[in-house]
Amino acid sequence: NSGQLQPYDPETLLAYEIGAKRRAGPYDVSGSVFYYDYQDVQTFIRDESGGLPIQRLGNVDEATIYGADLTASYRPLSLDGLTLSASLGLLNTELGAFTSSAGLVPAGKKLPNAPEVSGTLGAEYEHSVSTDWMLRLQGEGRYADAMFNDSLNDPLIASDAYWTYNGRVI
Repeated sequence: NSGQLQPYDPETLLAYEIGAKRRAGPYDVSGSVFYYDYQDVQTFIRDESGGLPIQRLGNVDEATIYGADLTASYRPLSLDGLTLSASLGLLNTELGAFTSSAGLVPAGKKLPNAPEVSGTLGAEYEHSVSTDWMLRLQGEGRYADAMFNDSLNDPLIASDAYWTYNGRVI
């Protein structure tokens, strides 16, 4: 409905990040830590001003986000073409105080759609079929921790933790 089309301001982000990458034989490892300071962060806000509750994009004055990412891969020397990989993401988010149709919402709510823990496990095997053709098999599992789906952190519309599995032959 037209209530979802209310204007919102651009967001501003001041981001700090430091990381490192290292390759040692069959191992690749990278990691980073970060801190984000948002102003006018754009997020979904519940609005009941039209009588029927809706989710609309709006601004929250401020938000802080910090976390870490770690990625590792291994290519065993004994099995040419195989790559095993894993990643882990840790995230902490906090919205500042904001006003919704329900009134003043105190600071401390979590950013929507931002799992505190996420990760992947994967395997890829690549084999030369001929001088012109390559066969690649890939499989991956992705994990996302439970998360809120709105800025009010309503548990009725929160998402449970879940795994997603993908596979492909190329």
